[in-house]
Amino acid sequence: MSQMKRPSLKVALGLIILIGTLLLFRLSLHPFQSSAKESIYEKTRLYMGTFVTVKVVAENAAKAQEIIDAAFGEIEKIEGLMSRYRENSEVSRLNRLAHMTPQVVSPETFEVLMSSGEIFRNSGGAFDATIAPLIKLWQKAAKENHPPRPEEIAQAKALVDYAQVILDEKARTVFFAQPGISLDLGGIAKGCAVDKAVEAIKAHGARAALVDAGGDIYVLGSGPDGSGWRIKIQDPAGGESGLGVVEVKNRAVVTSGNYQRFFEIAGRRYSHIVDPRSGWPAEGVASVTVIAPQATLADGLATALSVLGETEGLKLIESLPDVECLMVVGEKDSFRQVQSSGFSKFLARSSFKGEPTRPPVPQQFPPPNP
Repeated sequence: MSQMKRPSLKVALGLIILIGTLLLFRLSLHPFQSSAKESIYEKTRLYMGTFVTVKVVAENAAKAQEIIDAAFGEIEKIEGLMSRYRENSEVSRLNRLAHMTPQVVSPETFEVLMSSGEIFRNSGGAFDATIAPLIKLWQKAAKENHPPRPEEIAQAKALVDYAQVILDEKARTVFFAQPGISLDLGGIAKGCAVDKAVEAIKAHGARAALVDAGGDIYVLGSGPDGSGWRIKIQDPAGGESGLGVVEVKNRAVVTSGNYQRFFEIAGRRYSHIVDPRSGWPAEGVASVTVIAPQATLADGLATALSVLGETEGLKLIESLPDVECLMVVGEKDSFRQVQSSGFSKFLARSSFKGEPTRPPVPQQFPPPNP
């Protein structure tokens, strides 16, 4: 049985120790103080198959605890609504029943489905939240250690078409116009979770915060020195210095790549991002970083760009207002960086290494209860 590359025992033990440490230490106080009364507090938990860190600027630990717990509460809610691996989630209910009768869903799920439709149309189908049949097929292929047969791909691909998802805004219902349609929101749900966490942070009065869900980041307000928060973009080739540091305020910075999550079948590694148009895993793009006003948008676009590639990906980004990207294309040892026209305005002008973007926890396919 072939599956996604597992962490070594040493790495696995390190993850266990880290998780245990996070459980023991509820809050970590950083030495930086933005004023005589404020400090940065942070907490990390495991959600949606990755480590999620929330940092807030607060007057005291009690207030920070209140804000951070509210943020994690929203993330937990989104995971419960949108994971297709949970039988009682809204997405699972839609996948079972929405082809028979319209289903009422929560405002959060409906909002994500609306965003999914917009990105689907803007990307020419490169992002498609009805990708579940193809994802299941490739997960099965990884278990059996044999690539899918062309006829299997064709059968699954025939069930992938977001145009068959009918949304009624007034009734807030979802209907699948074609039997066999099923959702997988893995390419956008983390971004939504980050956005909802930030909304909770704002509602509790925090003036500055950072939420990082395994590379899906939103920064609120100013960083430690009054300027923007500085985020180091990971190098898919593994370089410790990263690809650069961006400085942002009140924006999302989302990085997606094929260097941490992948299918391994018959000795070959395939990206975990599947092209809904061809039915095959995307190729040619090692990582994508998108800067946008919302993490939901940035998350979906990062997935779309991984499929579209350099030329069509840049064309899409240049057509959207207030959105920029950095793409790493090619193969290892011959990577090239490609930037959208306005990306350079976010590059930090200092030697500060910044907060690193953390990739998802390496995991097998299907991920255990993501």
